[in-house]
Amino acid sequence: MSTEALMRYVAGLDAPACVIDPAGVVCVANDAWIEAVDQGGGVLSLTPVRSDYLAFCDEIAIHGFPAAHQLAQGIRDILEKRSGQWAMAYRHQAEGMQAYFAVRIESLDIDHCRHVLLSHRRVAMNA
Repeated sequence: MSTEALMRYVAGLDAPACVIDPAGVVCVANDAWIEAVDQGGGVLSLTPVRSDYLAFCDEIAIHGFPAAHQLAQGIRDILEKRSGQWAMAYRHQAEGMQAYFAVRIESLDIDHCRHVLLSHRRVAMNA
């Protein structure tokens, strides 16, 4: 898949989505992902393009967010070809609001290198 085709594909997804390269860095994101970053759309979608997503997950896991550890392990399993897809749901509470998110990751091979396509969607919110 060419870079242009990848960017068009990711741009066409409804959910906030990004592509993570073999080093764990967000290399492509759609407008919904960028908007979620700008608006604080769930702790696991707060990583801008060209940021190390795996390092971010590892860091917030240390500070008491176990879903980040689970997601990082799922990404590593796909990058290391132990799995082809993975999904989870998590709860995030901030500023008196509670929201639930669904995260789905799947393998994506680009130029013979394993990447990860990650989509992240809010599924419910409580005040």
